[in-house]
Amino acid sequence: MFGFLLKKYSNNPDLAERIFEIRPYQPYVKNCKDSEVKKVCWNCKNIQDTLNKVIEVCGPADSPKARYLYAIAYAWSRKEYNDKAIYYLEQYLNNPLYTGAYRRLNPQYSLEKRKKLHVSEMLGYLGKAYEKSYNFEKALDCQLKRLDLDPEFAGIYVAVSEIYTKLNQLNKALDILNQAQTTIYYKDEFKITIDNRIENIKAKINNGYVYKPRKKHV
Repeated sequence: MFGFLLKKYSNNPDLAERIFEIRPYQPYVKNCKDSEVKKVCWNCKNIQDTLNKVIEVCGPADSPKARYLYAIAYAWSRKEYNDKAIYYLEQYLNNPLYTGAYRRLNPQYSLEKRKKLHVSEMLGYLGKAYEKSYNFEKALDCQLKRLDLDPEFAGIYVAVSEIYTKLNQLNKALDILNQAQTTIYYKDEFKITIDNRIENIKAKINNGYVYKPRKKHV
């Protein structure tokens, strides 16, 4: 019965997108108001099961929308899916974007700004995926690109400083935070976030901190 349902609802990016937006699993799926999502996800026991359903229902990653769904579903998935996350995030970012993913963002922003914020978000996922693979140089490249797209977000400066920390380049980690202090955004929550991170880095420098990556499990 369940295999029949998947076959019936396969090659359906619209349904796959709704599954990702709702992400229902037991016991909460019984309260899902979308009848098609409810049927497809009825046996899902956890969020990873629902993310797998996004991929299964979507069909081939041969359109901007499908590539987006593959990228975001694998980006949200567990660590064992990290290689696929990197692959599909790269595929998505290096091809035409899915306009529906950024048109829905804050309508007070121009369409161009919404597009930049969307690209920044996807680069953030890609950067984190590279970090999980200990590819810190590529992770850093992703986060630095984000700074050009979304300089108002203090979290990006923090992400850059974290990668420099993992590269044992604490002075550069501090420099990027000092750079944040010179921007027009250095106030309120932005200021608190940056100042807290500066104190953290200074403490690491004073304590002679050295980052040692965990051993990979074979």
